[in-house]
Amino acid sequence: MSAFDVNITFGEIIGSEDNRLIVEQHVKVIMSPLHAKLLFRALGSTLQQYEATFGPIRPPELKTAEAGTKDQNENKQATIRRGSLPDADKGAAKDR
Repeated sequence: MSAFDVNITFGEIIGSEDNRLIVEQHVKVIMSPLHAKLLFRALGSTLQQYEATFGPIRPPELKTAEAGTKDQNENKQATIRRGSLPDADKGAAKDR
């Protein structure tokens, strides 16, 4: 994040090593802070409508030994692997 853009990386945790999560990056979205704020509002509104119709969304607690406790995961650093972008996006990723 900078004063000019907000980055959102969508990926998958594929393991951990030396108290660091290893994340395989699938998509990276870069947007202005204004667009991020508008996305935040749109998602919030959509989720409120969903919960009004179907009930509250309750995220599951992590219970596996590999995942660790919530406190342990908050203290882990992430290593992002960028080599997993689809071929069409690889050229654009090199420019970033």
